[in-house]
Amino acid sequence: MPRKGKVPKRINKAVRERIICEHLNELFIELANSLELNQQNSGKVSVLCEATQFLKDVFGNRREDSELQGRNISARDRDL
Repeated sequence: MPRKGKVPKRINKAVRERIICEHLNELFIELANSLELNQQNSGKVSVLCEATQFLKDVFGNRREDSELQGRNISARDRDL
């Protein structure tokens, strides 16, 4: 028999899983708000796709900028 005041492990596990799920949902909402999504009902998959595309754009632009800077430096060196 379980003691008074103790919650059975099954209930504890369910409560822990619910807390984790709620926390993840809050993080998805925060990410969706950060991305300023236009869609009213943005599911987790669309939030992740938008975040991935945003990161590809940001890091892709950085890579292109560094390549251009490298070309400009080498062109200047040739001119000297």
